[in-house]
Amino acid sequence: FLLNGLTDPRVAQELFPFDRPTLRSEVNPFGSPNFGLPLAGSGGVTPIMLAFEPTNLGNSDYRLGVTTTRGATSAYLMYSDLPAAPGTQFGGVPFAVDPTHSSFNYVSVLTAGAGVGDGYATLHFPIPNQPFLAGFTRFVQWLVYDDQSAAAWDYSISRGAALTVF
Repeated sequence: FLLNGLTDPRVAQELFPFDRPTLRSEVNPFGSPNFGLPLAGSGGVTPIMLAFEPTNLGNSDYRLGVTTTRGATSAYLMYSDLPAAPGTQFGGVPFAVDPTHSSFNYVSVLTAGAGVGDGYATLHFPIPNQPFLAGFTRFVQWLVYDDQSAAAWDYSISRGAALTVF
């Protein structure tokens, strides 16, 4: 142990017996991989999208959240029926959802918390128990006001996610 216990390659690979549980901040929206490029804001902190419930029909408690943002600022959950073409940007902000499609819209919320990286917000979206919604996909992405962003516009942005109802 004294010679090689702290250099065991299983530690770096997080293999048993050195594995660890997944942190809530590392959870991707259920069943939908993130895609697109994020853009960091204040202090190099990037907003992270969170979802803890599955996108199943009849889920009356479905929520989407964002964390590691600025506190007490405006956040916008943008959504569209189409993803943006790779490389789509506006004012230096990379978009993962298609802002030119007729389905594009957003919901705004004020983030809680204070300071750089301490902000968070959650939006509640009940999913009706309507069979025609099965297989429907919506593309989502968080945009957060941040006057310390590296972008020409004062925003940081999360990666996008494709959410499919099942």
